[in-house]
Amino acid sequence: IALSNLQLNVVIPSYLQFTSIINTCVHSRGKESARQKALKVLVECMSEMKTVDYISPTTVTYRTLLSAVGNVVENEAKRRPLSATIFQRCCRDGQLDKTVLETLQRVQPELYLKLPFVNERGSVREGDIPSNWTCNVAKQGWR
Repeated sequence: IALSNLQLNVVIPSYLQFTSIINTCVHSRGKESARQKALKVLVECMSEMKTVDYISPTTVTYRTLLSAVGNVVENEAKRRPLSATIFQRCCRDGQLDKTVLETLQRVQPELYLKLPFVNERGSVREGDIPSNWTCNVAKQGWR
């Protein structure tokens, strides 16, 4: 993908361009070969966003990444570590919000249920979520 290496005078890639590419992967359907190509794009986007200093993924980026992994990776054993990595980065970046948790619950329910602030019925105890996991969400609060 190498968006950050493009020599364009007009456009500097941002999280929006990366999120748009990732969103395309969310809608990848069809044969295994198409899903494998989409997965490769996802992994490249994740790697590149991690190395580019001026890219700051948002809750939308993390939610979209989780959705894409859920749609592209059918094998549970392969999906689990990718979902966990995305979720860990989201929390590390302080971008956890209700929509990311809802997506995690849909894509990787067993990981969601293991979170220390989720009770046995799957309800979130908001007060127990570490504040540094949510500190950079653009609009605070759980909608």
